[in-house]
Amino acid sequence: MTREPGVPIPRIWVDINEWDSAIRSVPIPPLSVRALEAYGLRLREGMVLHLYSDDLDDQGRRDDLIADGVAHHDASAERWMAVDLGPIRSVSELGDEATADHVYLGSA
Repeated sequence: MTREPGVPIPRIWVDINEWDSAIRSVPIPPLSVRALEAYGLRLREGMVLHLYSDDLDDQGRRDDLIADGVAHHDASAERWMAVDLGPIRSVSELGDEATADHVYLGSA
C-alpha cells in the first residue's frame, strides 16, 4: 500500500474470532470495506493490508490484536478476505510503532 508522506496508514478492522488457522485467513466485514472506501481506498487483489481486532489485556485495558495480510476476493462467497496473515500480536507487544502513523477504520 503506497501513501503520501504524512498520510496515516489505514488499519482495517476484522473479527479475529473468524480466523481460519488452516488457511491463515479472515473475512473482511462489509463495514470495514465501506470504511476503507470512505477513506479513499478500494481493495484490490494482492493489496497488502494492515488489520486489527479489538481486544483487552488482563487488566481490562484496550490492547488490540494486529496482523498484516493480503487482500483476496472470494468470488464464490462474494466477499473480501485477508489471506496469508502474518503473526497476530497485541499492540502492547510491539510498542509505539504498532500504532504510530495508523488510522483505525471500521469497528464492531
